[in-house]
Amino acid sequence: MNKIKQKFEKSLELFLNSLEGDSINTLIKTVLESLMRLERSEFLDNCNYPNNKGNGYYER
Repeated sequence: MNKIKQKFEKSLELFLNSLEGDSINTLIKTVLESLMRLERSEFLDNCNYPNNKGNGYYER
């Protein structure tokens, strides 16, 4: 969980520093997509099935 927290905080910090008047919708979308990518990565790292390729997540 600590790995996820560190990645999320770094990603959020970089994003907030680059945010120039964009709407709150962009912020929310980016945060949720980052969380989904991190959750997927964490799941695959701890998966008991080595051939599991995940669900094919892509940005919306």
